[in-house]
Amino acid sequence: MIARRTIVETDASCTFCSWWQLLQVDPEFSKQWRDSVFPGGCSHAGELETSMLLHLSPESVRQDKIKSEISKTNKRGSKFVWTDLFGKGPMGLIEWTSQYSDSGVMGEAEKATAEKGRIVFEEASKNLAAFITEYHAMQIEPRTRHQATEPTFPLSFPTD
Repeated sequence: MIARRTIVETDASCTFCSWWQLLQVDPEFSKQWRDSVFPGGCSHAGELETSMLLHLSPESVRQDKIKSEISKTNKRGSKFVWTDLFGKGPMGLIEWTSQYSDSGVMGEAEKATAEKGRIVFEEASKNLAAFITEYHAMQIEPRTRHQATEPTFPLSFPTD
């Protein structure tokens, strides 16, 4: 929503991503660190996120509480509804967290290591830096309004 508002309400150009998406630039990269099942081993507080925190802030991790839990949604075996940080089924099922996780964990947190966190941190940082260089040099095309008339439906949020 923030990116869309930036484009609609300003003359700025805007991009967005989640940091883990930067790990997909090289399709072979996951072989260097991932040991968890796909799908489901890398979701909330799973192998990836726990590894990253073990690398960046190990004192923040209550290691005695690290416990793996594959979400109940993924355990259903549906070809339509499943999730992982690196993919999802074609249907999005909206549920309360308690409906798909007893602990709040969605993944194989017990497979996390600080070394994996270092590897993914360096890859994400490298790819972010490369994208910033590319984006800085990118030509932003001029905008053309295609509406026949100005919109008459007011925005539900302040625009100043």
